[in-house]
Amino acid sequence: MSLICKICAKSFENDTSLHHHLKAHKIRQTEYYQTHFPRKDRYTGLIIKYKNKEQYFSADFNSKASLKGWLMSIPTELAKDYIRNILVKRKEKGKLKYAPTQVELKTMMMPGIKYITERFGSYSNLCKEIGLEIRFSSNKLDEKQFKDVSKKFIFTDSREQKALEFDNRTRVQGMSFGDYRMKGSSVYIERKSVGDAWGTLTGGYERFEREIIRAKEADGYLVILVESPFSSLEKFPLQRQVAGKIKIPVEFLYHNIRDLMQKYTHIQFLFVNDREESSRVIQKLFSADEQVKDVDLQLLYDLGKL
Repeated sequence: MSLICKICAKSFENDTSLHHHLKAHKIRQTEYYQTHFPRKDRYTGLIIKYKNKEQYFSADFNSKASLKGWLMSIPTELAKDYIRNILVKRKEKGKLKYAPTQVELKTMMMPGIKYITERFGSYSNLCKEIGLEIRFSSNKLDEKQFKDVSKKFIFTDSREQKALEFDNRTRVQGMSFGDYRMKGSSVYIERKSVGDAWGTLTGGYERFEREIIRAKEADGYLVILVESPFSSLEKFPLQRQVAGKIKIPVEFLYHNIRDLMQKYTHIQFLFVNDREESSRVIQKLFSADEQVKDVDLQLLYDLGKL
């Protein structure tokens, strides 16, 4: 199927040829599509921001705030249908097997689990309706099942730079995966700064996946804890560049996070406020031990329950 330039009516076999041709008209893709194929935010009425052609023609909103505002402004059943349809499309396009976790939803133009639950009832039931498996059997940590680990050592990987400080005593030990662990527990913590997360989820992706596989082979449960809020991924000022010119879009990281979460059930991503929070949360995760595997950690943290 040929593509017709809206400016001069010439035909092209593919997007690449058409986009190259636009240079002859001294017009950017953004201006071309927004002028000749105007699409508006359903809530604000503002033109959809252009990042690439696929994104432009699939986006209904410019922000999650706009999405939530629109959902609150329409009848509940219509809102439920819209959310359900988005999940169905995600399932089909991304070949999803599991219900998206809180972190995965943060990478999409979707409201979080709390919002969906309050507005539409059970998030789990919604996902089951469309054939997605539920990874987590609980939505809370049972304090009664917490272990007293105050006298146990926290082992720190020998390669860990600027190691965190804990109330527990610590020992340095070489690890083939993770940065922190506690004797007798299968829970391992991989700590990362926002810059580390960018590097790991772009150029270091294959190496990181091999580490995840090593954890699986050792029956380890790996929590990738980023000592910065999720929003910092998009704000990170030192985004890596390809060939010194093209910036890697944050959507590339989002895709890789979703890919890993769908491929491996023995990992979770968790974004916390800062380095000090990392120490507190890690100690709590070691106390919760096996319960960590049954809950969506990011959801609990966002709700103030972790």
